[in-house]
Amino acid sequence: MPLPLLPEEKIIHTKRRHWFVLFAQFALLAIAKVSLLGMFIVLWMFEFIEIPAVLLALVLVIVFQMLWIAAFHFLTDYLLDIWLITNKRSVRVKLHGLFHRSTTSIMHDKIQDITTKTKGFFPVVLGYGDLRVQAAGASSDFIFFDIPNPDQTKDVIYKAAAEYKRGKRGGV
Repeated sequence: MPLPLLPEEKIIHTKRRHWFVLFAQFALLAIAKVSLLGMFIVLWMFEFIEIPAVLLALVLVIVFQMLWIAAFHFLTDYLLDIWLITNKRSVRVKLHGLFHRSTTSIMHDKIQDITTKTKGFFPVVLGYGDLRVQAAGASSDFIFFDIPNPDQTKDVIYKAAAEYKRGKRGGV
């Protein structure tokens, strides 16, 4: 289901998490799979425990299946969590589980402050980080997590907010 846009609203910019975040999650899953396979081979070859090989293989298959499900979850979360910047507002579409999605937005005329944070070796080297938008009357901050080029995105939001405020004053 596409995002319903306001009248005369256009999408300016679309953001997802940086590709390295997904890569790091998949790398951890790959390490877990290789470790489990190695542990299975050692237990099977040297018979450290008195469990039949068939039962060990069944446990290994079940754990591998769980890791595949985790990989599917990471990929789905990466693809379906999205931040949109339009000429009137900033929108976050967040996936909660497989069949539940929430959409929150902040109108650009309510924005008070935008800050960026890049912390850690890989985020600094690869140029990704968090962007926090503080708005008047909002119960919590609007956060873009692990997005590429957060400073560039901040500039895009500021520019869109300035144009929106200018157009809103001119139209009144």
